[in-house]
This record gives sequence, structure tokens and C-alpha cells, in this order.
Amino acid sequence: MAEADALEQLLAYRQRRWLSHCSDVLHELLLPIARQWRDQPQAQALRGAVLIENRIDQQWLFTVLNTALMCPTGTQLCLISDAEALPRAQALLKEVHLPVEPWWAVAENLVPGSQLSSAGSFNRMMKQGQFWGLLPHEQLLICQTDSLFAAAAERNLRAAQPGGGTLRIFQGGSGHSRETQPGCVSALAW
Repeated sequence: MAEADALEQLLAYRQRRWLSHCSDVLHELLLPIARQWRDQPQAQALRGAVLIENRIDQQWLFTVLNTALMCPTGTQLCLISDAEALPRAQALLKEVHLPVEPWWAVAENLVPGSQLSSAGSFNRMMKQGQFWGLLPHEQLLICQTDSLFAAAAERNLRAAQPGGGTLRIFQGGSGHSRETQPGCVSALAW
């Protein structure tokens, strides 16, 4: 077996294991916990966790529920997709009572011309002050849907207080950054 083939097989194996793990955690832990949230009153939204994704599937649901569970109390999920994916996303969460009602948005409505299926368009959207100005919270956790947020990271979120218009990057793990809305807007202005 050629070295390139072995690496490709190893990567495919790791992806299958990860997806299997996520499916088990979703069905055995996250969905049962989410059912218990129905008995709790809605918390006040104090900050936002932003997830931007147009690939709405069980992996997306896993990421959304894991983020809702692991973020500090009062974190509102800010779920952004494209117009076509929004109904699928809302349908997946229809049966789930999140601790804070999610804030929904369509990328094209936030920044006209944005296409989440294009990396270049996505990057342009993220660099627009208009995008950051429309998000509903000053304190934001930007989450990639292919990463996990762990409860121990809450200490780091509290310790990384926003400062004077500068971007403060959350150091809790790959795929997450701790930002402030004014900080992002001012950083884009220079």
C-alpha cells in the first residue's frame, strides 16, 4: 500500500469514527438532555454563540445542542444559514426547547450577496461591519460546526473579558473565538 493511500484511509477512518461518536452522543446524551430543558423557564439572553452553516443535518444538530449545553447560562444561539437551509434548521430544532430562544438569520439578508457555499463569499461576509452590527449581542462566541465546545472552557470565557475595542481571541480550543461586536467592527475599520 502506498503511503498516500494509507494516509487517505486513516483520514477516512478517523472521519467515520468521529461521525459515529457524534451520532452516539447526540442520540444517547444530547437529545435526552434537551428534552429535560422543556421543564425549565427560558433564561435571559446575555451573550451569543454564533453558528453559521448551510449544511443542516444530524451533525449540525449535534453541534447546536452541544454548544447550548456547554455554554454559560444565558447564552443565546445565533443560528445563521442560507435561505434554503433555514426551514430545515428550524424543523430540526422544532421539537427541542433550548434554554434561550435562538436568534435566526439568513446570511443573504445580513449581507446581501453572501453565499455560504462559497468560502470567498463567507470570508467577505465575516469582514463586513454591517454583519457584526446586526448580531444581537455585544459578547459573542463564534463556533465552527466541526468543533466541540467543552464545559471547562466556560472559565476561559469568563476570564477573557472584552477590552477597549480590540479583538480578544478565546483560547479554549480550535474552532472557537471570543469576540465583542464593537471590537470586530472597529478592527474592520482600520
